[in-house]
Amino acid sequence: MILADLILTNYKCYDYFELRNLNRLAVFVGENDAGKTVLLDAIDLLVNAAACACEDFHQRPDETQCEECIIEGRFQLEFHDGELPETYRSGVNKDELYLRKKFRYDGGNSQITVIGTGFKEDRFNGFNGAANQKALLLEIGMEPGRNEMERRRQFEELKHSGKIELIEREISIPNFNLLAPYMPRVQRIRSAEYRTPDTMITQTLRNVVANVINPKDEDGIPHELAELAEVRRLIDERLHEEISKAKDTLRRAHPKLKNVRFEPAVDFTKAVTNACLSIDLGDGELALNAFGEGTKKRLWMGLLDWEHETAKHNVTGSVLRLYDEPDVNLHYEAQRQLFGNIHEIAEDESAHTQCFVCTHAVMMIDRAPSEAINLIRVDDANKRTVRRISVSPDAKEVVGFFHELGQAVGLSNTALLYERGFLLVEGRGEAVAIPIIYETVFKRKLEQDGLKLIPIHGCSAWESIMETLFLNRTDSVHLLLDSDCKNPGSNARITPATLAKMKCDESFIDKQVTFIGTKEFEDAFKPEVIALALNAQYPRADGKSWDVVEIAKLKESSDKFSRDLMDKVKHECPEHKSKASKTTFAGALAKQTTETNLPVKIREALLALRYRAGLGAVEVRSLAVNAD
Repeated sequence: MILADLILTNYKCYDYFELRNLNRLAVFVGENDAGKTVLLDAIDLLVNAAACACEDFHQRPDETQCEECIIEGRFQLEFHDGELPETYRSGVNKDELYLRKKFRYDGGNSQITVIGTGFKEDRFNGFNGAANQKALLLEIGMEPGRNEMERRRQFEELKHSGKIELIEREISIPNFNLLAPYMPRVQRIRSAEYRTPDTMITQTLRNVVANVINPKDEDGIPHELAELAEVRRLIDERLHEEISKAKDTLRRAHPKLKNVRFEPAVDFTKAVTNACLSIDLGDGELALNAFGEGTKKRLWMGLLDWEHETAKHNVTGSVLRLYDEPDVNLHYEAQRQLFGNIHEIAEDESAHTQCFVCTHAVMMIDRAPSEAINLIRVDDANKRTVRRISVSPDAKEVVGFFHELGQAVGLSNTALLYERGFLLVEGRGEAVAIPIIYETVFKRKLEQDGLKLIPIHGCSAWESIMETLFLNRTDSVHLLLDSDCKNPGSNARITPATLAKMKCDESFIDKQVTFIGTKEFEDAFKPEVIALALNAQYPRADGKSWDVVEIAKLKESSDKFSRDLMDKVKHECPEHKSKASKTTFAGALAKQTTETNLPVKIREALLALRYRAGLGAVEVRSLAVNAD
C-alpha cells in the first residue's frame, strides 16, 4: 500500500496543502519551520488510531484555533493488500483506498470515512437488526431467513446478483479499529535514535514475529496461522465479556446512556515489548550508553543494514517508514551509506516499504531521484506550497538520477531548487572567464549571489539539461551565446532554431538570450585588452609586446578569430605551444578585464541574469554603456 496523495486542511502550520503522486521514496526539503516534520506527523496520524491534540489545529492570523482539521490520503493498493474488503476500495480498478479523517477542536467525535463501494439507496447500507433485515428482504421479494446468518447470506446473494445497485460513495467508519488491520505499519526513525536504538531493534524483531504468525500463501498474501484462530476466539470472547460488564457499569453511572461501543484490536506482533542493546568491545558487556558518540553512530549504521536485510524476509504487510532528519550528526560517508540504505529499501518491492525523508543534507538531496524531491516553500503570508523538479520523459528514461544527468555541468537537485539564477554558456572559454569577470565587476562570487553557471560544452545530455531548466526555472535562466550560432549551417549546439524547437518563443530569445561578438566570445574584447592578455599569458620570445594594430587586423580578417589567434601564438611563440588554447586564453582575457573595458554584451548578460535573480530591479540594457 503506497500513499499516493496527502491533503491537509487546517492541520498545524498548513491551512490547506496538497501532495500529489508521491513515489515509493519521497524527500521533503525546505527551510527550518517549513513544516517538513508536520507532514510525517500527518501521515502517522492518518494511518493510526490516535487523535489530534489541541495544538495540532491550525491557528488563524487572529491567533484563534480552527474548529476542525482534516487529513486525507489516497493509497494505491498492491498485490499483498488483497485482504482489504471491497467495501473499502475505490478507483476504476478497485485498487485504491481513499481515507479521510476529520477532527474537532472541542473534543467531539472524529469522523472517519472512506470512498468505497456502497448501495445507491442508503437504507440498504445499514443491514442491521432483525426487523429491518426482514423488511428489506420482503421489499425485494425474498422470504427472510429464520436467523441473522441466513438473512446475511441472502443479502450477499442479492448484492452479487445486481438486484441492489452498488455505487462508489463515502462510507462512515464508526471505529478506526475496523480498518486498522489493513493499514500500513508506521516506523519512525529520528536523528537522535543512534543514541537509543532499542525502538528500532524492537520493531525489527516484531517484523520477524509478524512473518512467523502471518506466513504468505502461494499467491504471496499473508494469512494468520490457523493455530492462532482459537487463541484469538478465546481472547475476543473474554474481552467482550469484560466490555459487557463495562457497559452495565457505565449505564448505572449515567442512566441516559444508550450504548457504548468498544472495538478492541488484538495484535500478536506486540509480543516483543522491549529489546535492550548491550555490547562487548573487549572490556566486558556494557549498555550502549556507556560508549562514545562515534561508536554509537557506527553501531546504528550497522543496525540499519541488519534491519534492511531482515525486512526483506520478514515484512508481511505494507510499511511507511518516516525518517525525520536522520542525517543529523552523521559524517558525509555515513550519510551516503544511510541514503543508499533508504533508497534500496524504497526500490525493493519485496520490502513493501515506502520511505519519507525530511532532510537538510545536500548529499541526500542531490542523490535522490528528481521526482522524489518535494521542496516546501513558505511565502510572505505564511502559506505553504510544494515545488517539484520536472524532468522530460526522455531524460528520465536515459538516467534515473538527476545528479547523473547534470554532473557534467554542475547542475544538481539542490541547485535547481535553491539557486536564484542560471547563466548557460556553450563555449569552454566563457565557462572559465565569466566567474572571474563577475567577481571583478560585482566584487562578489557568482555562488555568493545564488547564481549558477551552466557550461553546455562536453555534455552529451545538454538538451535534457536545458529542457529540465526550462521546465522548472524558465524565468531564472539567461543564455550567453556566440553570435555566429545564428548563421545558417552553424555547428553550434544551441541556436535560435534549437531554442524554438524547445518551445522558446521570440520574447524569450529577445529578453533572455545575449549574442556576443562579431562571431564569438573572444572577438568581443578590444584589441588593447587582448594584447594585455597575450603579453601576460604568452610573452613573445623576442621580448617585444604583442602589436595592438596587428591584433585588430586579425580580428577584421579572420573567419574564426580565437582559432587563428592561437595558431599565431603557436607559430610565433613555440615555447608556449602546449598551453595555447581557448580556455587558457579566455582566463587571461578575464584577468585583464575591468569595469571600464568590459564588453557591452557581457555586461548586458550579467545584468540581465542579476535582474532575473532579483538582485537588481533595473532596465538591463540601459546600463550597457561601453562599446565593444
